[in-house]
Amino acid sequence: MIQRSNGMPNLKTLVIDRSQEPVEIGLLLLNVSTLEHLSVMEGRFDDEVMEGIAMGRLGPCLQILSCDTLHDAEKMLSMIELWNQNASMVF
Repeated sequence: MIQRSNGMPNLKTLVIDRSQEPVEIGLLLLNVSTLEHLSVMEGRFDDEVMEGIAMGRLGPCLQILSCDTLHDAEKMLSMIELWNQNASMVF
């Protein structure tokens, strides 16, 4: 649906509660690069997605990310730290 809608260029906030299948967060952030707030109840959030966010390849406008899945808090904090370093180099 996102591809048919040309990436939904005006979409800033997306909240997905429960779903039958886990949401592919990386694919979603890749196809909707304008998202500022993403909240997903059930999603796939792996090392590749964390690296993509940290390096700015995924979710370049993302300000709020909420995902109700098990994750490694240390990896999450490292992702945020790296994202912050990369963001400050851009400005």
